[in-house]
Amino acid sequence: MAHVKTAVSLPEELYKRLDAIACERHTSRSKILAEALADYVAHLESEEITRQLHQAFITPTPEELAEDEHFLAAAKRHRRMVAEVTGDGWDASSG
Repeated sequence: MAHVKTAVSLPEELYKRLDAIACERHTSRSKILAEALADYVAHLESEEITRQLHQAFITPTPEELAEDEHFLAAAKRHRRMVAEVTGDGWDASSG
């Protein structure tokens, strides 16, 4: 895999912490930053996928809402007819 150099500005305290971790682990700051950034990017991509799934499966489309309203109206009509036939006084206007 090709590598590209870039300059990154860090707060001094963070740089010192990064340097200490790199020293403890016998690795480079670049490797730690690359791994941390890869994890962060994966996290952001996962959040985006979750958002898209939520939008696709949880948030109803206008067409789905219209279909729900159609079925709800049909159910209310059916309950009114059942109440009229059976005379049980079931109030179809109560939801």
